[in-house]
Amino acid sequence: EAEVTVANSTYYFIYPVVVSNNYLKNYGFEKGVGHWHYTRPYPGDIDFALDSTDPHTGKNCLYVDVKTTSTNAWDVQLYQRDLVLELGKQYNASFWAKAKISGTKISAAVINSTTFAPFDIKEFTLTDTWAKYDLSFTPSSTVVGQFNIDMGGHLGNYYFDDFTLSSPELIDYSNQIINADFSNDSDSWIFNSFYPAQATGE
Repeated sequence: EAEVTVANSTYYFIYPVVVSNNYLKNYGFEKGVGHWHYTRPYPGDIDFALDSTDPHTGKNCLYVDVKTTSTNAWDVQLYQRDLVLELGKQYNASFWAKAKISGTKISAAVINSTTFAPFDIKEFTLTDTWAKYDLSFTPSSTVVGQFNIDMGGHLGNYYFDDFTLSSPELIDYSNQIINADFSNDSDSWIFNSFYPAQATGE
C-alpha cells in the first residue's frame, strides 16, 4: 500500500505483492524458458524444448534430448545464473526430473560463477517416473552462484520441472501457498465440484 499526497489531496494505491520461498525465477517453466540458459557443443545434436504433455505440475516442463555425447558432462548444460548466495547461510536446492528410459544419469551442481568451484555436486540416476532430487550447501563467502544440470556425459531424453533454491530463513518467513493471491490466474490451484453440486470457478 502506498500513500501519495499532492497539494491538498491524498491518494492511496494498493499493489499486489507476490511472496515466494524460491530464489529461482520461472522455476516451473510456466513462463516459457525465460531466465534459463543452456549450452551445447558444436556440432552436437541436442534439443531443448518446452513440453506440455506430462509436466510434474502446471502446464509445462522442459524436455532435453541428448543425441550425441561430448567430452565433459557440463558441455550440455541447463542453468540459471546470477544467484546471490550469502556467507554462512544454509541453502537447499531441488528439482523434479525423469527420463524416457530408467537408468539415465545426469549431474546437478550449484557453483561459484567466478571460480566454477561447486558448493555441492551430485550424480543422479533417473527413472521413467517423476522424482525429486536434492542438494544442500553453505557458502564460505558471499558470491554470485549458478544452478547447473549437466547432461553431456550420457545419451538420453530428460524432463525437468519445479526447481527450487531456498533457505530455512526464507521458508520460515514466507507463504507456503503457491500463487496465494491468484496473481498468476489459477496456477497451482485445483477446483472441484462433486455431484450433485454444480459450480464453476473463474
